[in-house]
Amino acid sequence: MEQERFQSIVKKIILLPLSVMGLFTVVSLVSFFFVYINMTNQILDSNLNSVQISQNQLGYQMSQIDKAFWEYWDSNDAHKILSQIQPHTSRNKYAVAESVAANWMRTTVDIQQNLQGIMMYYKNINHFMFRGISNFEMHDYLRDRIESQTGSFNSWEIVKLHNRYYLINVYQQGNLQAAAWIPVSDLEQNLQLADKAYLGEVYFYDSQHVNTLKEPDANLIIQDGDRNSRSIKIGDMTYYHEITRDKDHSINMGILIPRQKIIASFPVAVRIIFILLILTLICVPTIVSWLQKKIATPIKIMDDAMTIIGEGHMDYRINHIPPSKKYDEIDRLIIRFNEMMDEINELGFKLYESKIREQQIELKYISQQIRPHFILNALNIIYTYDVTEFDLVKKMVLHLTEYFRYIVNLRVNFLDLELEMHHVQNYLSIQKERYMDSFEYIVEWEIETAGILIPPLVIQTFVENSIKYALHTKDIVYIFVLASIEEGQLKLMIADTGNGYGEETLQRLNNFLETREHQEGLGVGIENVIERMDILYEQCESIRFRNALSGGAVVEIYLPIKPTETKPEESGEL
Repeated sequence: MEQERFQSIVKKIILLPLSVMGLFTVVSLVSFFFVYINMTNQILDSNLNSVQISQNQLGYQMSQIDKAFWEYWDSNDAHKILSQIQPHTSRNKYAVAESVAANWMRTTVDIQQNLQGIMMYYKNINHFMFRGISNFEMHDYLRDRIESQTGSFNSWEIVKLHNRYYLINVYQQGNLQAAAWIPVSDLEQNLQLADKAYLGEVYFYDSQHVNTLKEPDANLIIQDGDRNSRSIKIGDMTYYHEITRDKDHSINMGILIPRQKIIASFPVAVRIIFILLILTLICVPTIVSWLQKKIATPIKIMDDAMTIIGEGHMDYRINHIPPSKKYDEIDRLIIRFNEMMDEINELGFKLYESKIREQQIELKYISQQIRPHFILNALNIIYTYDVTEFDLVKKMVLHLTEYFRYIVNLRVNFLDLELEMHHVQNYLSIQKERYMDSFEYIVEWEIETAGILIPPLVIQTFVENSIKYALHTKDIVYIFVLASIEEGQLKLMIADTGNGYGEETLQRLNNFLETREHQEGLGVGIENVIERMDILYEQCESIRFRNALSGGAVVEIYLPIKPTETKPEESGEL
């Protein structure tokens, strides 16, 4: 025991390195701390004063725009005429007033700095007018907003359209709803917000906490966190955060400065303190070298070993420790690491291979199963045809041939979505012969989705469920199978216009999605296909069961898009 204590690496660090380094670094660190605090406050105040000047300029511009609109409502005769006429009134009676209003809009855009455009909408005649630089994205947004009557009025706010930010104010006065918008990019340029005088990023935010920060993590923290905090942490970075407020408007400004930029901007006197601190550390090169040899190098060797083993080289071992009877803690840790890897290889390798084989067998079985009842039903349909219906017999045999060729020749876990959708169409054609006029179907997919890889027979399982439970109504049932790309994922939707899921069935489905435990009365078809996708996508898929508002069951499946180059080799023809 006494020998182990003498070899302790902790004892070695306490006895010599910390005693020498602590004596020389404390004075330098304390001195630097006070200088750092003082200089940081000066730099932050300087940047904040510059932002405040820009805030005042912005407030004046917004006030001038607001004033122009209120003067138009109070004193412009054209507005009085347009707000009082009715849709059936002859156009000649308000053409002059409309021309005057349009000229006022054009003049206002020309006069007001940074203002890109103006919109006016008189709801009594359902008429939109736009003036300024053409911006069809903004025009569409304002039309939708006016028609849906969403959002606030008479207050400036930030709106993001196609990765561009705008300051916008939607006014409402009687029968008139109007809007003015300012591109943030133009505003930043005119206010010189991207100038090198600022150490960080200057941004705008409104009363709804929407802001123009380009860093997503910073954007969320500023929205959800304490906007009055002067220091915030985003990931591994610390930022100084300063804000200004305009009491007359809802658009305010802030600045986010990385702490590293504060330090880099310090004058020569402060940098001398840095140099003194470095010189203090250089006074003990022998200690640093010793620490490198005894701690850093062994830890690096262990880190490299873990990386190599993580890449699948389970037979790798560390050969860094020479034979000795005096091992310290790190030496003993490396020895134990090698022993542990031997035990893992011995106890876990066979179990790992067995689990992989079981999953592959299960996937192959599930993907290639053929439903006997479907075969019998299809053959029974052919049997019922009259001898005069030979063309129908040939058509049905052709459908069945395509169906069985697809099923029997499956040799892959993934194939092109377009092949799977054609198979679903063929399957529905067979079922259509059986149920005749009981249902109609639509199978569509976007061009961009055609080559995306998906597991075979996933869609058919949910289509079978629709046919089984939806075709019990008196009306014709429609079955929809749609594929699209949504938010970077492949979206598959299988929907019908039947009676939808019962409350109990929907509860069982949701219970299985949450627990992956078998639910009595649910059947194994849907459970099998979900468990299969869990294996293939490592549980990265998302599935939702619901009833449509208009009636009918809806299944929505979101799958990660697998790169085409990972597509496995296929054998046989599909």
